[in-house]
Amino acid sequence: MSTLHILNKASLEHPASRDCLRCLGKKDALLLIEDGVYLTQRYTIVHKSARVMALQHDLHQRGLSPLQNHIEIIDDAGFVEACAQYDRLLSWF
Repeated sequence: MSTLHILNKASLEHPASRDCLRCLGKKDALLLIEDGVYLTQRYTIVHKSARVMALQHDLHQRGLSPLQNHIEIIDDAGFVEACAQYDRLLSWF
C-alpha cells in the first residue's frame, strides 16, 4: 500500500519530521505544507525514491523556491489529486 505523508514541521530535529522520514517507503510520497515547506531549502530531505511535493501557496507566502529539482510544486487541486492517488494519508503534526 502507498501512503501520502503530510508534514507541516520546519525542522528535521522535530520528532514528527524524524518519524515521518523514517517511515517513508519507496511507493510513498511526502507533501510539505505550512512551515514544512522550509525543508525545501535543505538538501537532506531526499529519502529513498519517494515522491516529494510542496504546496505552492505555502512556498509563496514564505517567499521560498525549492533548492532541489526533484521537488514538485503543487497547487490546491494537486493536493486533492495527491490525496486521491494514494491508498492512505498520514498527517505528521
